[in-house]
Amino acid sequence: MSKPFLLLINPWIYDFAAYDFFARPLGLLYLAGFLEARGFDLALVDCLGTPPVRPGPYGTGRFPKEILPTPLPLSGLPRRYGRYGITEDAFRRQLSRLPEPAAVLVTSMMTYWYPGVAAAISITREFFPRAPVILGGIYATLCPDHARCHSGADLVVQGPGERKILACLESLTGLRVGEPGNTSFAALPRPALHLLPYLSFIPLLTSRGCPFQCDYCASRLLTPRFETRPPLELAGELIFWQDRLGLMEVAFYDDALLIDAENRLLVMLEELARRGRTFRFHTPNAVHARFITPEVARWLKRAGFATLRLGVETTATEGRLDQDRDLEASIRRVHQLGATPVLAQYSPIPGTALWPRAVAASRYDLEADPLFHNPSIMPCWPEFSWERLTRLKRLAQGQ
Repeated sequence: MSKPFLLLINPWIYDFAAYDFFARPLGLLYLAGFLEARGFDLALVDCLGTPPVRPGPYGTGRFPKEILPTPLPLSGLPRRYGRYGITEDAFRRQLSRLPEPAAVLVTSMMTYWYPGVAAAISITREFFPRAPVILGGIYATLCPDHARCHSGADLVVQGPGERKILACLESLTGLRVGEPGNTSFAALPRPALHLLPYLSFIPLLTSRGCPFQCDYCASRLLTPRFETRPPLELAGELIFWQDRLGLMEVAFYDDALLIDAENRLLVMLEELARRGRTFRFHTPNAVHARFITPEVARWLKRAGFATLRLGVETTATEGRLDQDRDLEASIRRVHQLGATPVLAQYSPIPGTALWPRAVAASRYDLEADPLFHNPSIMPCWPEFSWERLTRLKRLAQGQ
């Protein structure tokens, strides 16, 4: 007897700016692969699953945007707020074609994008009022109390969902779905990339979590353990998807891609070379520059790494002017080394070591509303001015 039908949703982005820089809901797709392997029938409605309106290199580009009223807590900012992704009508049309699901599984990304989560859940309830809604993902994990109050979901799940989802389905629907079995990252089935309506690259995760514990980072909160997948299996996964989807662009989603590279990444790259497969690789998450040995560098070049982002941290000194000088010196040094500096704007994250200092320094009440976590508003920059930010951005652009 086949298992019931489940609906998966990747919500919209609600923000001042959003760019599709190798962005796909890989966590939700791993969960989908896990559920498919257990016999469930699935459908995915991806609110971000649409070709870019202005295509960029390697399948990246600008998401379509519809201007919306700026949320009241952010009113007064000189920027246009909006919904990124498919239109609301397109979302409704996709829902109207689906049968009643036993449950709706919704993922979430940045904490300050929660209005898109709430909107997607609200509209879905119009079509399937009896179906329980389970919310997981980044926002659900980092702001569970806020998500329970404001998302509209029946249940909020924190952290990786493969082990928890079956118990959630049983408790909400009465389904008898059995034990989850081995849900280690290495044992999970391939992510269900075939469910995506639009895919211009292969998202790949060789490890989940991070062995480090940086003060500003939420990786340990989202995935407490650092787990890896066998490199030869990863090579086989890439070949499988290339044969099925005809793609050669690959984006790594790892937080620590180069950890133990000799026994992980390089083994995968060597296997792909042995089997005569060609890909173009991209690292939208910055890799640790200190782990690029001469051997690693040779393999990165030989294997075809086209987008290689390196993490460069700067330690700000006390005082506004010293901080600006430190940033400017770092930008100029990156230019001198022949690289392109990309400014990373700080987003305060609940639960991180830096969070209490961020709360104390912010012009906003960070604990009251995740909207204030948005790096676009520079929430923790004392005496912030658009003039200062524009000057730094122009310097980074070489102007």
